[in-house]
Amino acid sequence: MKRLLTFIIAATAAMSLWAQQGLNVDSVFRGLIVPKSAPEFKETNLSGEVVKPYRLRKMRTISFLATESQRDHVERLVEDDYQFADKNRTTLTDIDGEERENRNGHIYYIIFRTADRDRNDAGVRKTDHTYVCYQCKPKGGRYDITLVYLEGPATFSDLMKNFKRKNNKTR
Repeated sequence: MKRLLTFIIAATAAMSLWAQQGLNVDSVFRGLIVPKSAPEFKETNLSGEVVKPYRLRKMRTISFLATESQRDHVERLVEDDYQFADKNRTTLTDIDGEERENRNGHIYYIIFRTADRDRNDAGVRKTDHTYVCYQCKPKGGRYDITLVYLEGPATFSDLMKNFKRKNNKTR
């Protein structure tokens, strides 16, 4: 029984880590650019009822302070994922948009849909969309980076309604 419980916990943790597998930014989530042991590295994994109101099944967020070279490396990975998704736009629907802002020749903010994932839910085939969000703000000679992976049936419009509204209220 104890071995089964250990296996289930390990499998659940591994599944949350594999969510963004296949994306270039996966190496950032795994702590290969900025180590997870860095004091400013923060990670949050959410799923289930917590993200259901947003029409999401998974949400994984990391944030950290980066040097200029680390920022450039992460930005290239995000841009590569964006370019790959853009090449495959024929598989994405018209209801999905993107939002991007560049400042001083670098990505300040971007959110884009990367792909679709089919899943079987009680014998019914359903589709989840996957999104990558990235924001980079200068902070005292370093860069405060937030990287988010979202997965669920939410459309781009759903995400903008849910998250923009909350952000606008705080301004």
